[in-house]
Parts: sequence; structure tokens; C-alpha cells
Amino acid sequence: VAHPRIKTVNIDGNVNWWAKDRYEYFVAPDYFVLAKKDLNWRNFSEQLKHFNQSNSAQLRTSNGQAVRLLNTHRGKNDIWKLNNVSFPIDSTKVRFSTVANISKRKVSNAIHKENQQYIRMIEWEYTGSAKFGNEYLQKSMKSMRLELPLGYSMKWETHDWGANETQQYTLILLVIGLIFFICAVLFESIRQSLTIILLIPTSFIGIFLTFYWFDFRFDQGGYTAFVLLSGLVVNSLILIINDYNDLVKQLPNRNSLDLYLKAFYNKIIPIVLTIVSTALGLLPFVLYGQNEVFWFSLSVGTIGGLVFSLFVIGLFTPIFFKIKTYKN
Repeated sequence: VAHPRIKTVNIDGNVNWWAKDRYEYFVAPDYFVLAKKDLNWRNFSEQLKHFNQSNSAQLRTSNGQAVRLLNTHRGKNDIWKLNNVSFPIDSTKVRFSTVANISKRKVSNAIHKENQQYIRMIEWEYTGSAKFGNEYLQKSMKSMRLELPLGYSMKWETHDWGANETQQYTLILLVIGLIFFICAVLFESIRQSLTIILLIPTSFIGIFLTFYWFDFRFDQGGYTAFVLLSGLVVNSLILIINDYNDLVKQLPNRNSLDLYLKAFYNKIIPIVLTIVSTALGLLPFVLYGQNEVFWFSLSVGTIGGLVFSLFVIGLFTPIFFKIKTYKN
């Protein structure tokens, strides 16, 4: 690639964002060495059958049942053994790494077809400003379209929200609106309902900080974490406000902030336990799902937002309880 800020170009990108990358080991024989040693490559090809991990059926029974034959030592075969073990060829033994090279490369997952046209996705990594990157992309696509053969076309497509961005924002606003409506009916207080709603966008700060500090990749799972967090973080404050309202009824002459702190101390332990149990439930995706496109970012975003919501409840929310919000 001529541009110094572009690297890791992949011409076999996944059309669907949820598809996993697939790799294969490519064997490149050194025919010059083979000729020099007077060896036939077909003899080595027979040896590779023991290392092949193809899942296709090799034969079928009379009733149509698929059967695949496996070597008993297949579990012990690996790339290191293939490169370092000598194979018996005719009357001599030859190390495989001296006559061939093995490399791991990415392959296309499937052949995609849409509107009677075959699709190929090209991906690359660009380091720099998005504005200048888009300008360079548009310029390159314009020049490439002039050289495309008849019947080929090219368009720019991203894995971001894109055309569905408005729908995604509408979904979050719909969730927030429903929560506000339910809280207003439950507490009969616009002020308290707004306090709960304000917890949602402030908790979103935890998602941004998590991806920024730990340099995690933000994808569709991160966007879904916004929607999931909108429903999770309000549970903590609903418990506190409900207990606070009960205390106001019982102790109408007490200071509102004192009553809030009392309700906070009464409910903070079950709130912390709920957040910890949720985080532990998502922890396997964090530890073993780094290569997952969706679940890893969903987990880290949700955990970061839940943890940050504790600081919001403890430090930010009490300012809304300086004035009594309930009268008997």
C-alpha cells in the first residue's frame, strides 16, 4: 500500500460482522531443493494426510451415515512436529522444514451473493484523522472505478451504526422514556423520576472510560451495552428512592439528605452484590472472549458502566435530595 498510514489490508473481510475469521496453513514446497535432493513432492503429500484436520466425510455406510477416519496419533500432531520431525522418504529421512515452508493465512469464510452479484469485502487499518481518511478513501475509490472491468462496482460500507444510527438512538430514547413513565407513576414525583433518568447518561461515562483506558475495541457489542445499561443501572436508584420515600413518611421532620443517606446505607449492600453478581456472570466473556466480535465488548462495556454507576449514586445523586421531594 502506498499510503504510509494504511496497513493490515485484508481482501477477504467478513461481510457479516458476527462471522468469525478463519485461517489455514499454506504449504509452499521448495521445488529447487526437492530437485537438488532428487525427491518427489507427492511422497511428502502422503505424509501430510496425518496432519490434515478436515471435517469432511471420507465415506458413507450403506444406510447413508457419514464416516470420517482419524489417525490415532492425530492429537499429538502439530505444526512444530511437522517442521521438526524427519519423514521416511524412500531409503532416507528428510526434515519437512528443509523442503517446504508453512505459513498461516486468513481465508474467506464463504461466498456471498446478493442480487445476482458476488460480494467481496476489503478491510484495512488506517491510523490518523477520520476526516482525512475518508477523503483519501473517496479519492482512491474514484480512481479505481475508472479501471474496474465491466460488471464490477464498488461502494463504501462500514460496520458502524451507519444508516441505522437514527434507529439506535431512537431505541435508547424509547427505553429512557419508558423508564421515566414507570418511575413517575410509581413515585408520583417528576423530580425523583428525573433523578433516575439522569443516572443513565452519567453511567454511560463508565462505558467510554472503560474502552478508552484499556484500549478495547468498540463494536456492536459496545452499542448494545448502552441499551442494556439503561435498564440495569436504574434498579439500584429505584431501591434507594423507594426506601427513602418510606423513611420520609415515617420521619417527616428529618432532613432529606439524612434520610437519603440512611436509605443509601440500607440498600448499598444488596446493590453492590447485584452489580458484582452481574459482573461475575459476564466475566467469562471478558477472560475468554477477546476474539469475539460482540460478546467481549458488550461485557466490558456493561461492567464498566455498572461500576461507574456506584460512584454516581454515592457522589452525584445526593445533590437532588437537599430539598424534600415528598410531603405526607
